[in-house]
Amino acid sequence: MLGIINETNVPIHLFASIPCTGGSKWQNINRRKPGGEARVAYHVRIFKRIWKNFEIIAEAVARKGGVITIEWPTGCAYWTDKRVTRFIKKYSLLLANFHGCAFGLRSARKSKTGCFIKKPWTFATNMKQLHDRFQSDASRCPGESESHVHVACEGSDTKRTEEYTCEITDEIHVAFESYVN
Repeated sequence: MLGIINETNVPIHLFASIPCTGGSKWQNINRRKPGGEARVAYHVRIFKRIWKNFEIIAEAVARKGGVITIEWPTGCAYWTDKRVTRFIKKYSLLLANFHGCAFGLRSARKSKTGCFIKKPWTFATNMKQLHDRFQSDASRCPGESESHVHVACEGSDTKRTEEYTCEITDEIHVAFESYVN
């Protein structure tokens, strides 16, 4: 991977979507279950291993003048991990907070199909165009109404919300295109 980064002359956007399982607020509940502490510790170990390698790649991307983005749910405990806070400071990353419902995130559960999920997400990025697109008022929940009803992110929806909506990915691509141009 480092060889490819070092040899390329095209703009690079390193987008990190590292599993947040060990830092999820749900782990506060899961820790109390039998074997819960061990499962959480396992996920944190995985995070640390991935993060260590991510930092190596990020350094190479930064040397080439590329941009970096990290994504996790806003409430993920990893945002306060000393490695992450140091990294954010080192690369002058800006935080952009947004809601999934503003980008069409909806439930797929039978009884809740079509209802919005107000998942709070955060990007930390040094691409101003991306920050500005996701830190805008349009990126936050417009508030509940007859046409904008929320359901809790639970059950089968929890796993599904790891994925981005097409609206989110389109905005990321538009931002990167703007950055490149």
